[in-house]
Amino acid sequence: MIIAEHLYASPDVLAQRLAWITAKSLVDAIATNGQARLLVSGGSTPKAFFAALSAEALAWERVTIGLVDDRCVESFDPNSNAKLVGENLLVGEAFGATFQPLFDLELGVEKSAQWAAGAALRPDVVVLGLGGDGHTASLFPGSPQLEKGLSAAAAPVIAAEPTMEPMVMRLTHSGPFLAQASRVFLHFEGAGKREIYEDARLRDQPSTTPISWFLHHPHCPVETFWAP
Repeated sequence: MIIAEHLYASPDVLAQRLAWITAKSLVDAIATNGQARLLVSGGSTPKAFFAALSAEALAWERVTIGLVDDRCVESFDPNSNAKLVGENLLVGEAFGATFQPLFDLELGVEKSAQWAAGAALRPDVVVLGLGGDGHTASLFPGSPQLEKGLSAAAAPVIAAEPTMEPMVMRLTHSGPFLAQASRVFLHFEGAGKREIYEDARLRDQPSTTPISWFLHHPHCPVETFWAP
């Protein structure tokens, strides 16, 4: 288990530092490979991070931005992570980045999962979130697809049923696919999430706290970013 913890005085300071570190990682990947791939999570927590990252000056035309997971809804639906990223990250300096969605309404759930899995390439940076039930990505405790999503044989992208609102199908990158990223950042805020994280750090119980799978993975160098 390899965890580097970054603690900040406020969410605003965290957002700025996480943006700078992410941008530096993308620049390094571009220097090495000529391009960079970033996967980000949804929710309200990363909005300030997205705003800060979109202001970073780098060769965004060489960056592909994708989603850790998304709901199977239309791209203009308020619950769409694609909509969230389009409005908050693919702006400013980052407007020139390429966006790779997960869900295609015309293809439907299963065919979208197959298409996304076939198009998936190893990410350079993954930014995970943390749910109040210990889930990350759309890897939910109690979900029928949780074991499949954490299996060594898992496809890069799978369809998953949520166990919390909104109760719509999800597409999510699997644990093994996300864990192969060069850098994996876990971004969470508040005392409640801190308690969940501390419990997961001490106890490897992915069936009840899926984030613990990443924290105890022998080859996934997780870096945590937390503020009160």
